Amino acid sequence: MGAVYEGVHEQTGERTAIKILSFAFADDSAFRSRFEAEIEMLKQLRHPNIVQLKGYGEQDGVLFYSMELVPGQNLHELLARGMRFTWREVADIAVQVCSALKHAHDHGVIHRDLKPANLLRTPDGQIKLTDFGIAKFFGATHLTSAGGVIGTADYMSPEQAEGQGSTARSDLYSLGAVLYTLLAGKPPFPGRSVTEILERMRHSEPVPIRRLDPNVPEEFEEIILQLLSRDPQQRIATPLALSKRVRAMLHAPAGKDTDLDDETAGPDARTRVLDDAEVSPRRAHPHTQQATRRCGRGQQARRSLPRFRQCVL
Repeated sequence: MGAVYEGVHEQTGERTAIKILSFAFADDSAFRSRFEAEIEMLKQLRHPNIVQLKGYGEQDGVLFYSMELVPGQNLHELLARGMRFTWREVADIAVQVCSALKHAHDHGVIHRDLKPANLLRTPDGQIKLTDFGIAKFFGATHLTSAGGVIGTADYMSPEQAEGQGSTARSDLYSLGAVLYTLLAGKPPFPGRSVTEILERMRHSEPVPIRRLDPNVPEEFEEIILQLLSRDPQQRIATPLALSKRVRAMLHAPAGKDTDLDDETAGPDARTRVLDDAEVSPRRAHPHTQQATRRCGRGQQARRSLPRFRQCVL
């Protein structure tokens, strides 16, 4: 969809991540209208486990939007490096993502493309869900392009793959596929092509997680398998219900439950504000290229890439 750069707002000094969209999108008037409307809506999502969108604009025919700068790496990058997660770490990730999804669903926003690459993990273990709702106006769920689709297909719900649209339970299927991947080290229906992945999704069952990792509690395996049900009505109904089950498994004595505080999630439920000295000038967002952008009136850009003057903040 485009490259991501680190930027600095000249008026406030705030560091942000700036995503540059492909030139092709700027020529699509229908896309431009959807883009502006979606960004304005997504700016209303304010939650410690959701990457905050800051604004958007256009410069020299290039569309861009800015968002909260998050230190750390995404879960896809961590898996690619060979990192494996304990079941307790995965359960904690599940609770944090549930908190983000509940907030978004309460505002009528479906993610549509939940996958490890869209989950950022900060050095203190906080999870941040990014690219919220972006798939809706990029058409990422239509399986129309060869590049970058495989990763999405691995976590796409059956109803999305069949073109039936997305619901809140579609996001929960995707979360189940992410949790399975974090525990097993591979997606529930691995394949070498989109066709192979979808064929296995329709007609196969995933390898039981406990066969791959006997330390995973039976209850956690049952929760994930329920999330991966082909029938959306057979899945756990809401992020709140899912979070309660996972937190009960983690913390409560048998037969007791815990409530989800909608405003908090994660180990300490805080977004740490970094001092300038703590922010590395290197990559600070997945797929970030080493470049500096300045967003605000009269920005100056390094190298020969476009400047970003027109920011809607």
